[in-house]
Amino acid sequence: MSGHVVINRESSLNYRARAFKVFVDGQHVDDIRNGQRVTLDVPAGAHRIQLKIDFYKSAELPVEVNEGQAVQLLCGPPKGVDGILRAFQTTDYLTLRPLEAGAAGRVSQESDRDEPRPTRSPDSTKGDAVAPGTIFISYRRSDSEYVIGRIYDQLTQHFGHDAVFKDVDSIPLGVDFREHLDQALADCRVFIEVIGSTWLNATSNTGKRRLDSPTDHVRIEIEVALKRKIPVIPLLIHGIEIPDPDALPESIRDLAFRNGMPLRPDPDFQRDIERLTASIAATVR
Repeated sequence: MSGHVVINRESSLNYRARAFKVFVDGQHVDDIRNGQRVTLDVPAGAHRIQLKIDFYKSAELPVEVNEGQAVQLLCGPPKGVDGILRAFQTTDYLTLRPLEAGAAGRVSQESDRDEPRPTRSPDSTKGDAVAPGTIFISYRRSDSEYVIGRIYDQLTQHFGHDAVFKDVDSIPLGVDFREHLDQALADCRVFIEVIGSTWLNATSNTGKRRLDSPTDHVRIEIEVALKRKIPVIPLLIHGIEIPDPDALPESIRDLAFRNGMPLRPDPDFQRDIERLTASIAATVR
């Protein structure tokens, strides 16, 4: 005996290029993209549905599915004042709720996963398309992971998905990560260093400051960018100022003299991102 859970994702600018992970009873069962609809076959009975992206997640939504029944749900990022208040919380950020009568007209009419209709690629969004690897985002996961996804979404939406390199987790196992980063920066024309409250003094498991280690990936990335005279933009979050040059290792001391900009939380986030994209576009042109 089985039924269906149909999840409709509203089309929105937030996370436009990225998928939400769909969990049923704690198990990851599928992904859903912007404006898409997915249909899940589930046993009849009670279930808990949840969405996740990075550290953000929705509240678990309990649903009761009868045999042969299709339970319709609607999901998306929060909107309005309530969304702003929750913008930097890791829980209850994404919305997941029953699909109200008449709401289907507000959902992009994608087919189910089995018969998808052609959709517009994220790379075809309006903006300044640039060559692959043009923009490199350097960040420390423990310092800015909560916001790096939003930055990445906005930049890929404007410049194209392949234009932005951000994740050292994409480095293949067994390769020299110094050489890999050097190659990743070969086509880079704009380097963004995301700096938050713990960026400067983050420590390793041994208690030593990461920046003081010659093998620290953030330090290596900055060293290569400075050596190649790539424009470096310090992107300052948490109200942080650019570190004093004396607080930095000598090899990356020039970072302190690069003109940076703040990235504030909502409601100023979008305005700051637009300023950043305009500056990048002017640089790469």
